[in-house]
Amino acid sequence: MRRVIDFYNKIDEIAPFKTAETWDNVGLLIGDKNREVKRVLFSLDITDDIIEYAIEKQIDLIIAHHPVIFQSIKTINNPKFLKLIENKIAVICAHTNLDYSNVGVNRVLAETLGLKDIKPLSMSQYIDQFLLTVFVPEEWLKKLMTALHEAGAGNIENYSHCATYFETTGQFKPLENSNPLLKNEEKESICSVKEIKLEVFCEEFSLPKIIKIIKDTHPYETPAYYITPLKQKSRNFGLGAVGSLEKEMSLSDLAKFVKEHLNAPFVKLWTANKTEDSLVKNIAVCGGSGNIIISEAKQQADVYISSDFTYHQLLDAPMPIIDAGHFYTENPVMKKIYPFFRDFKTEFFFIEPDQHDIQKLKIFK
Repeated sequence: MRRVIDFYNKIDEIAPFKTAETWDNVGLLIGDKNREVKRVLFSLDITDDIIEYAIEKQIDLIIAHHPVIFQSIKTINNPKFLKLIENKIAVICAHTNLDYSNVGVNRVLAETLGLKDIKPLSMSQYIDQFLLTVFVPEEWLKKLMTALHEAGAGNIENYSHCATYFETTGQFKPLENSNPLLKNEEKESICSVKEIKLEVFCEEFSLPKIIKIIKDTHPYETPAYYITPLKQKSRNFGLGAVGSLEKEMSLSDLAKFVKEHLNAPFVKLWTANKTEDSLVKNIAVCGGSGNIIISEAKQQADVYISSDFTYHQLLDAPMPIIDAGHFYTENPVMKKIYPFFRDFKTEFFFIEPDQHDIQKLKIFK
């Protein structure tokens, strides 16, 4: 039987919690990490109606995007929290870490709209990247490299399992009380051995796990490795996404296309300095509120698809904008992360768009 911690760890693999913004509140927000999980509910939000649905379905764990607890609290008397606790429903929230993930909100939004050659729109400005160099006997190279890749090292944008390795010669002198791999070497004599110099990129937050893997996997009593900080930031995490359409579309046709593919009741098109008939091909997207990276969108795309633009933000926009709504630009990710848990053999439930509280919003024309 799977436990809450198993779901937490899986999310941490695909969208590391340490990549979330410092102001954000992510992770296991309510519940016992060791509690067994039979039924899981995926939902963008956790509202009163969604909690009632979870109680009705005897849900053990809710995995949500928007944090159910956002501001700091001093007392626990909110009826929403009390219902979750009383019904022993755990809550894991993946917010900005799922925004930054290369398989998260923005990647899914771009794929839902059929974009090709997808990459992050705005690279993370605070996730540092390092170069790991480790020396290993050739016959142990594959085992160590596989373990490092499984820990997340060697990822570069749309490529995984990246590494550089080449033959070199190592030298050491085993001192008293040492236990070298080469048992036939005499103590106090200088030894030379053929080795492989292995280099992989990794992120700062993964260093503790990677160092442990080296110590657990490497055949040497004292592995030789070093870690070099790089001036460049990680290209594996970023906000928004940019890609291209199969063929050009007019702005008006693209707006209709977005509405249809996101199942949105309506979208808003701001043409800026273009017309509805203007053809576009390079598309920038950002699930949720995307105004903060509109300058990056302008540099890389013909049109920007996001949401929550205010009156003045639209008037000042330097490029065409399609505002498709906060819910409709983020919700597709909830079903796309489900396959990562497929082997958990747990019963899964989803809050469908027509079940969500956003449907209570009435539009008068």
